[in-house]
Amino acid sequence: MRVVVRVLVLLYAASLIALSVGCDPVPDDDDGTSIEDCPEELLFQATVCDEIYCGEPIVRVGTGITAFEPVEEGQEVPIWYGSQGGYHLDITVEMMNMCPIVFLRPYFKVVPRERTMADYRPVTTTWEVATSPIQTTTWPEPTEPYEVFSQNRHVQAVRVEPNVSPRQHFWGIRAFVPCEHWPDDPEHDLDCPEGRGSEGFLESFDAIIGVEAWDHHGIDVGEPTRYGHDFRTVDPYCCGGGVIPWDDDDVR
Repeated sequence: MRVVVRVLVLLYAASLIALSVGCDPVPDDDDGTSIEDCPEELLFQATVCDEIYCGEPIVRVGTGITAFEPVEEGQEVPIWYGSQGGYHLDITVEMMNMCPIVFLRPYFKVVPRERTMADYRPVTTTWEVATSPIQTTTWPEPTEPYEVFSQNRHVQAVRVEPNVSPRQHFWGIRAFVPCEHWPDDPEHDLDCPEGRGSEGFLESFDAIIGVEAWDHHGIDVGEPTRYGHDFRTVDPYCCGGGVIPWDDDDVR
C-alpha cells in the first residue's frame, strides 16, 4: 500500500511539472520558487490556458518601440512625433503568472508642476450686502495628477521563453498626448483647436505611465479574476528621433 501511495504522489508531482510553464515566477533575477518546490497554497491552475503558476500575477510597466524595456522611477522617456501628426509615449508591459491572452488598461497621467508662492496668491471675492461689502478669501488647493490617456485592450502577449517560463511581453501601445500638452517641438510646426501646449508643454511636467492587467482565466470561467498593476513616474523629453518602424496607430 505504501508503494502505491508513493507512486501516486510521484505521478501527481510529475503532472504538475508537465502542466507548468516554468520555474521562474518573478521577472528578472528576483528569487523565485519552482513549481515542484512551490508551497501548495501558492499553486494556481489556470484551466483556460492549461498552465500552473506559483504565486500571484506580476505586472511591470515599461517603454520601448519593438520590445519591452524596463523603466526606472524618474527615468527620461521620449515623446514621439507620429507619422500621421500628433505625439505619443510608448508603453510596454511585462507579465508573469498569467495566461497569454489578457485584458490590459494602459494609461498615463500628467503630474502638475511643483507650486511656487506665486501659485498661492489668494483669490478675493467681494459680496455686496446692504451697504457694507463683505470680502472672502480663498486659496487654491494643490492639484493631483490627472489622466490624459487610457485604453481597454484585449491582447495576446508574447512568451519570452515558450514552454520554459510564464514571462511574457506586450508592446506597441501608443499613449497619445492631447493637443493641449503637445511638446514645444522645433522640428514640427503643428496646431490644433485646443491650442498646442495651451495647458503646458508635456516636457515641462512629470508623467505617470501605468498598466493594469486582468487574466483571461477568471473572466472565462467565473472564478476570481487575477489582477496586476504597475506604474512609474517618468520624465518626458522632446522629442524622440529616428524613424518609427510602423505607421499604423496603436498596433503591435
